[in-house]
Amino acid sequence: MSLGTEELQKGSQIFFQLLSNRILGSDSEYYQIYYNVPEIKEVVTTLAKESNTQIIQAHNRLHLVSKKDESIFATNFTHLKSKYSEIENKKYFHLISTIIMVFLAEVDKEKATQLKWQQQGMTFYSIEHSVSKLLSHWDAKLKDNDTYGIQKGVNMREIIDLWNGYEIKIEGKKLSTKIRPNKKSKLGFITTAFNLLEDEKLVFVADKDDIPKVIPKTELYERLQYLYHNHDRYQEFKEIIEKDIQDKED
Repeated sequence: MSLGTEELQKGSQIFFQLLSNRILGSDSEYYQIYYNVPEIKEVVTTLAKESNTQIIQAHNRLHLVSKKDESIFATNFTHLKSKYSEIENKKYFHLISTIIMVFLAEVDKEKATQLKWQQQGMTFYSIEHSVSKLLSHWDAKLKDNDTYGIQKGVNMREIIDLWNGYEIKIEGKKLSTKIRPNKKSKLGFITTAFNLLEDEKLVFVADKDDIPKVIPKTELYERLQYLYHNHDRYQEFKEIIEKDIQDKED
């Protein structure tokens, strides 16, 4: 198929809009052009392929995501460290990834549960409680079997030690009082984790100056459905977290 200058220019515009915004909705003129002009769609998909990214066509939205760590736009450790100063080393990266996975394990459920979380959100306090419960269980498991983390492919000890080295900072004695996040606190780690997802336009963080809570957006569920549900490691890590939190409760 022969492509003219106009198609190349418009296709490039759409690709860089996706690169900048991560997601394009059906209300965008770029979305309409992408679907309605095959030559321009070919340019966009070719640019994505050459940059090791891929386009996910979800319901009424386009997502641009990286193809794992080889992508020049990958959100790997090196990329995140350059963008978020709080992520000082790979220990921080692994802890923040675990915090996000604890959240996803809770919200990535059947439709009724998804709607519940979209309506009420999940407070940072609730997330802190779930993460602490999970890591407490991992700590007990490691004391019985010091290879448990290796068996699961997770560096549990360094995650536990980093998390337990900080306390959540609360002003006052009631959960209804304001909290003051800083980079070196449990709340700071949670804030950083959800800044990542908010920057990707996958969640909304509400009540930041009072009792912050994270609200999953439809875009998050699309990303899970069309991308992460096809990744074996995502499903495996999610099952580990779900089982270990349940074992702790039992």
